[in-house]
Amino acid sequence: MSKTSQPRQQHQQQQQQGPPFPNNYILRQVSLADSKPCMICFKPSSTVLVSENQHDFFYVCPSHLLDDQFATPIKPESYNLLHQEVKQINQSVAKLRKDMETEKPYLWGMSNYWKLNNNGDNPSTNDNDNDKEKSKSQEQNNDKDGKSKYETLKARLADQLQNLKEKEEEIKLFKFKKYQLEQTIYKNRLMLHQRRKHEKEKSEKLQQEGFFPQAPTHQLTN
Repeated sequence: MSKTSQPRQQHQQQQQQGPPFPNNYILRQVSLADSKPCMICFKPSSTVLVSENQHDFFYVCPSHLLDDQFATPIKPESYNLLHQEVKQINQSVAKLRKDMETEKPYLWGMSNYWKLNNNGDNPSTNDNDNDKEKSKSQEQNNDKDGKSKYETLKARLADQLQNLKEKEEEIKLFKFKKYQLEQTIYKNRLMLHQRRKHEKEKSEKLQQEGFFPQAPTHQLTN
């Protein structure tokens, strides 16, 4: 086997084995005393991204994690459930507002007003005072029922809006624990890992006994 074919075969074997670490990183925090320069802006940072198999890690400022050109969070099930809850609450809010529109007190008052006026203008409906009082009492009860329904819906809407506000705040402040690097960034990490590995192997080889030729120990003859 020729020497030139060996590196090619080693490279092919590495490709078949897959990358030395996956594009899945876990967020870690270290103490401020252990802060190191951020790989992007070189400012001190106590935030570390570590690959799942711990073969790669680097320090990064939390603000860079908000840039999708650098990394994107891996959304857990708990985060997706929050979004589902917000969707359901929004649907409930829309329904409550629609129901409140039909139960507004002024609609009940207008209904009573037109009924009483129509009864007063039509001679056939002017029977006696007892019938009028009975009709008026019934309309007042209906009016109270309408206001009661409206107030109940109003209270339920206030509760749902407060719940919606809290859920949206949870989403806004959600702390992601896993990230995927943008492909170019990830490839650069792989290249850096391979370069470091090669330099380490080269350094170890240089330190091996017999790597450099030794000076002859016998006397040279003229």
